[in-house]
Amino acid sequence: MQEIFRPSLHSVLLFEAIWTPVLFSWIRNQLDLSYWSGLTFEKNGFTLDTLKRHILRKDVHALAGLDHNNQLLAYGEIIYDSVRKKVFLCRIIVRPDSRGMGIGKAFCKKIMTHVHLRFGKVKIELNVLRRNQSAINCYRALGFRVSRTISCARILQGEAHDLVWMSKNSS
Repeated sequence: MQEIFRPSLHSVLLFEAIWTPVLFSWIRNQLDLSYWSGLTFEKNGFTLDTLKRHILRKDVHALAGLDHNNQLLAYGEIIYDSVRKKVFLCRIIVRPDSRGMGIGKAFCKKIMTHVHLRFGKVKIELNVLRRNQSAINCYRALGFRVSRTISCARILQGEAHDLVWMSKNSS
């Protein structure tokens, strides 16, 4: 019987520019882009160059989740608001062929540990489209709770979507 390879999260590191084309390839259409980035690339479009510039912003702390072969498996960002002592967890994505295997949850756990070690006890916030139920379930399993919902916050393919804000304290 042949063993089926199941990728797993091996390490979380600062994102390196060499992985940008791989990350870019995971966004296959406008709906993927909207689910992943919200309105981030609406003004300047989503190209390899705009993605590279975004990742290099001073306020973006980009992280990479790697598998055992040091291949990009997950990507996410944290943005620290020093005035309000908050961290925003943004643009979490798992390689398309590895979704639904718990990698996103493991990656987010490691990010939250990183947040706590780097910033201390802070509030962590994120937002997600209500339609992205698998992400909401993942965040709930990690202890996030819904703090508010904005009805009809995004229009995607002519359809209105609610935006769910979730939060938790780091620990």
